[in-house]
Amino acid sequence: MTNVAITNVLLGGYIGGQMEIKSYQKGCLLRGEIKTIALEKQHVRVEFVWLARNQGTPTSPKGWVDDDGWAYELNSEDRSVSCGRGGNLHFGPSATGEVVTLFPSDGERLDPNMVAGLQFAEA
Repeated sequence: MTNVAITNVLLGGYIGGQMEIKSYQKGCLLRGEIKTIALEKQHVRVEFVWLARNQGTPTSPKGWVDDDGWAYELNSEDRSVSCGRGGNLHFGPSATGEVVTLFPSDGERLDPNMVAGLQFAEA
């Protein structure tokens, strides 16, 4: 993996792709399609088209269900950031144990048809 500097130009390439959030401390796994993403100071702010929560854990995923969250924010200052295979962008563990991966629009995807009860955000 190669360490990278975060810019709005770089992040803009992930619009239409997906974000995966693994919280080992909370024992949850989230995945959603990126509607908007921007770097504001040291914070990456994301708005989702849809967001799903896995019914399992980050290490033992099961089925997906709709999550009512439409936005997420992470502090990029306290994380290592690297580019992996397929153009995936990885934000290393935070103090709370969250690991975040951005997938480009032509990368790995969770099919929204596999998410029970999925509701889409209002345009």
